[in-house]
Amino acid sequence: MNNKGQITLFVIVGILLVGAVIVFFAVFQQRGIDIGLEQEFNPESFMDRCIRESTRKKIDVMLPQGGFLSPSDYVKYDDSNVAYLCKNVNYYEPCIAQYPVYLTTLKQELESGIREDVESCFLELEDELERRNYQVGGDEIEIKATLKPGSVEIVVYRDMQISREEESRNFEYFTSTIKSNLYDLGYTANEIARQEAKYCYFEYLGFMLLYPEFDIRKYTLSDSTKIYTIIYKDSGDKMNVAIRGCAIPPGF
Repeated sequence: MNNKGQITLFVIVGILLVGAVIVFFAVFQQRGIDIGLEQEFNPESFMDRCIRESTRKKIDVMLPQGGFLSPSDYVKYDDSNVAYLCKNVNYYEPCIAQYPVYLTTLKQELESGIREDVESCFLELEDELERRNYQVGGDEIEIKATLKPGSVEIVVYRDMQISREEESRNFEYFTSTIKSNLYDLGYTANEIARQEAKYCYFEYLGFMLLYPEFDIRKYTLSDSTKIYTIIYKDSGDKMNVAIRGCAIPPGF
């Protein structure tokens, strides 16, 4: 009986010790206290995540509004301010392309749109590095977006130096890539505007036969404005654009 009692006591003590060790590490990891086991902090991973989140949010706003965050010339449709890509306020006359280099316009809109968020990302990064006793220095920020089929690449150029004791690292740029059909949708929207300006018409049914990855729908409003909704089937990404040209007056 004494031997059994001692064994039981040892088992209980062992369980308590294991539990205490688990609680100790859990508490100290949550508090972020440096006990020699703190995870290595990666500035590149931090910026990648931060830039991706901002880029995705901006694109989600741009797509329903014709590729713009705050369009200046638009028509209200389905609770969105849809930008005119091709427009003529007169009757009978073809529309005039409002953005001759539309894909470049999309790129610039995205670059300027995420700038404030990227600056905030760097401030958060610097705060975290300073909390870890790093010295931080950096120059001005330059943002370059590249639209590609199926993706958007963001490169943020900034000469940045961090150091702590004998450790030192230099960064020249930070990159981030997200899956998005902004390029594919923008290219198709530009083709719609081009054909509407030339022919007063876009054969969207024939276009879908040639490019079955797209689903295109057309709605005509009371003022003869056409709303084209372009959907990339695989991803579900959807863009609206507005066109007004060759309009016929009421009663004709």
